Amino acid sequence: MKNFLFMLLISLAFPCLSFTAQQSTNGNQSMEQEEVSPNEDLMREHGILNRLLLVYQEISRRIDNQESFPIKALSDSANIVRSFFENYHEKLEEDFIFPVFEKAGKQTGLVKTLREQHNAGRNLTDYILKHSKYDLLKR
Repeated sequence: MKNFLFMLLISLAFPCLSFTAQQSTNGNQSMEQEEVSPNEDLMREHGILNRLLLVYQEISRRIDNQESFPIKALSDSANIVRSFFENYHEKLEEDFIFPVFEKAGKQTGLVKTLREQHNAGRNLTDYILKHSKYDLLKR
């Protein structure tokens, strides 16, 4: 079961790397990013987040059952959440999408809830990162 989390974590990276190989004129293969709509891109990013939440869920289950788990899988997942979702994905939503709805007076309750969820998620990530440091666990 230890390999389950590792394999799940590894599989997270691949769906977000949508590349198609094309033959260049000099015979070498080059990699070009697949063109997707903004909606499709957003859906893929949420799919990655759902996979990370599966890692959290499995680790939570193991903690509840006093089972061991790979702490690196937890810290790696939290680092992905922090760097990609909080600092990129959520920032784009907060800087470009939410203001459009707020300015138009549309879905303001939903936007408020999403902002609160983002903040709660940041607090959770802070907690996980603080408590999953290797130097703390070695003591």
